[in-house]
Amino acid sequence: MKVLLDECIPRKLKSAFAEHDCMTAPEAGLAGEKNGVLLSLAESAGFVSS
Repeated sequence: MKVLLDECIPRKLKSAFAEHDCMTAPEAGLAGEKNGVLLSLAESAGFVSS
């Protein structure tokens, strides 16, 4: 499962998803995107939305 952590989430939380393909928004090249745009781009990139 691909998981995207938004910029407001502490990067240390990434280690809690070690069994998943987890990235922060900046790592995915999505830094600075607003929520609606970020969600659309993340879904297009295969990240899970819930």
